[in-house]
Amino acid sequence: MKKFLWIAFIVVIALMKFFAIFYHNDEINKLLSTAHAKYEIGDYCSAKDDYTKILTIDSENATAYCNRGLTKNMLGDKKGAIADYIKAIELAPNFFEAYINRAGTKSNIGDCLGARDDYSKAIAISPNSAIAYYNRGVVKNMLGDKKGAVEDYTKSIERAPKFFEAYINCAEIKSDIGNWSGAIDDCSKAIDISPNLAVAYYIRGVCKNSLGDFSGALNDNSKADSLGSNDAKKWLRDNVYGYYYYDPK
Repeated sequence: MKKFLWIAFIVVIALMKFFAIFYHNDEINKLLSTAHAKYEIGDYCSAKDDYTKILTIDSENATAYCNRGLTKNMLGDKKGAIADYIKAIELAPNFFEAYINRAGTKSNIGDCLGARDDYSKAIAISPNSAIAYYNRGVVKNMLGDKKGAVEDYTKSIERAPKFFEAYINCAEIKSDIGNWSGAIDDCSKAIDISPNLAVAYYIRGVCKNSLGDFSGALNDNSKADSLGSNDAKKWLRDNVYGYYYYDPK
């Protein structure tokens, strides 16, 4: 009889634990959904509070730490955001998004070396991530490593052939170092993907001018101007119309 009571008691305890976990998981899922919806509409304070509630229920919820970090970042609390990303990574060492988010915040506060290292860790976790290569290219360029930046943008394009931003960034660097033909090719590819990309026409026009193709430069800058590029407008004023450039707008 005592044995039966012990077994019954253990079963009851197990069932209580099961229903407690089920209840908590259901509550956490609801809070995660609510917090995400609040984040999407820009209600970062309320979203942060919801993620904090989740952490009072489950102090080892890596997703809640990562997402709370996002809300803190949006609220200007960069230090708090990084602390939450660190906690998320401690709980889930292969948390790709936490490395990406921490890298972005580090970049925003000027820690480009730290950002570069975090993007490298993210790439080690997910080698096919175009955005990780792209963002690492951005910080490499900020660090003066133009060759490394172009290499990363190229890898990003290999993984996402329609990633026109990577083509534009490549073109800007190539234009800066005098590789005008390479910049023109990259801009043309970006235009094939996004035909109304003013910056692509502008950079291509400037590079054509550098190669002596004034007619091509005029056409491209006129197109960029029609798409709203202030840089192209200035180029036309300085190189075509002089100080009497008439702005029909």
